[in-house]
Amino acid sequence: MNRTPGFADTPFLRITLPALIGVAAAYGVSVSVWIVAGCLAVTCLCAWCLRENALSSLYVWFAIALFFFGMAEVRMPRSKLPAERRIVAVAQVVTPADIRGRWQYTVADVGRYRLAEGTIWHKVNERIQLAVDTSCRIGVGDQLAFRGWFHPIDTTGSGYGELMRRRGVFGRLFVTSENLLERAPHLSRTPVYYAARLQEAALSCLEELRLESDVQGVVTAMVAGDKSGIAREIREDYSVSGAAHLLAVSGLHVGIVFVLVNLLLYLLPALPRGHVLKNVAAIIAIWIYAMTAGLSPSVVRAALMFSCAQLALATTSYRNALNIMLGSAVVMLALNPNYAGDVSFQLSYVAVFSILLFFGPLYRLLKTRWKAVNVLLSVMIVGIVATAGTAPLVSYWFGTFSVAGVMINPAVIFTAHVIVMTGVLWLLMPLSCLQPIFAWVLSTTAGWQNDLVAWSASLGWASMEFRLPLWSVGLIYLIYAFLAVGVSGRYNAKKPFFQS
Repeated sequence: MNRTPGFADTPFLRITLPALIGVAAAYGVSVSVWIVAGCLAVTCLCAWCLRENALSSLYVWFAIALFFFGMAEVRMPRSKLPAERRIVAVAQVVTPADIRGRWQYTVADVGRYRLAEGTIWHKVNERIQLAVDTSCRIGVGDQLAFRGWFHPIDTTGSGYGELMRRRGVFGRLFVTSENLLERAPHLSRTPVYYAARLQEAALSCLEELRLESDVQGVVTAMVAGDKSGIAREIREDYSVSGAAHLLAVSGLHVGIVFVLVNLLLYLLPALPRGHVLKNVAAIIAIWIYAMTAGLSPSVVRAALMFSCAQLALATTSYRNALNIMLGSAVVMLALNPNYAGDVSFQLSYVAVFSILLFFGPLYRLLKTRWKAVNVLLSVMIVGIVATAGTAPLVSYWFGTFSVAGVMINPAVIFTAHVIVMTGVLWLLMPLSCLQPIFAWVLSTTAGWQNDLVAWSASLGWASMEFRLPLWSVGLIYLIYAFLAVGVSGRYNAKKPFFQS
């Protein structure tokens, strides 16, 4: 007799919950790592001695929570640079520059510094945000020596400031031609450096399409992660309409590439060992795209997440899919517990779990006899469940609720699929004979998307200032969890993943 899957069939859930509790506790309480290590050793010993007792599970849960609490304490970012002081620093650029007017915004790792009036150098390993004048062009891997005032990022009542702190970025420094002392290009050949070179090649390839400037800016942002060509008015329209997430390569874009790769490799399992080759090739393709998009932290997390999703797809089991995605979250939290407080990490996983849990029931309820309609329907359902799943977090972090975003999200999710898939196909096949076709598809789709976003942003009620308190966010997700439990009981554990 077939048994329906429940949360008891997802063992990584038993690890994820205490892991999140441990990380959350570290945000509110600071304890010596040695005390945590001692408590962890005692707890593990108790769990071993009572392994035949029902209390053993409680000790194991407590040990997991303590482990992640200790990891969060060790990895908790702390600033060592002197606040509001004039310093001389040597730093290396680690992210592609985002040009906004006069300034290029980037992130750099400071290796050493001294006070401007001092002579003693101090070694540090601290990440800061740099605003560099556009007269001083910079690239990933460049080493800069500069003088300037180190301004801490305000975290008082600021969701953005708190987010930057959890990402390890504590301050900002402005660099102009006057206080830039020295620039040494590309001294470090890190993976991010090679990703930047691959991204430059992708941007050059996209320029060959010769699209209009407004369309070109949106296409390069969505396909290759470069937002420098987007006009300020278009940025504002996307922000007000709740569609700003389309302009930053993240889980959505990597997910679209994930779908495209699986479609392109659809017939590969017909070959001997083709199933294995397909999954290996798909994972490699996901990481190549991540490098093309600049290998930013959010893209790396999305690539890891969808690599795990590819493994989940290989198992052809709904239960294993959910369990593998939970496992990927546990691994990422073990590597860096501060990911738990990163809004992009939260939004990516909440969106994926919403799709895993609620896509199937809605699709089976609404599907028709026409395959073309079902394809469009599936895209719309993905947009709806992802929006509903992430809306509480968006309200909590950004203090806004985009009414227009809820309304247009299914449509822009569809246009995003077309833009990203077409753009990636052009990068794979940049043939001059196909240029008019690719250019027409991208111009038409991106133009429609821009027009729709501009129209929704013009509505007086497009966005509301509304910040949910943390307790209500927790309550909403608790309700979602109860709904998920009810839904999971309706599906057989052996039903294929995303079976239609």
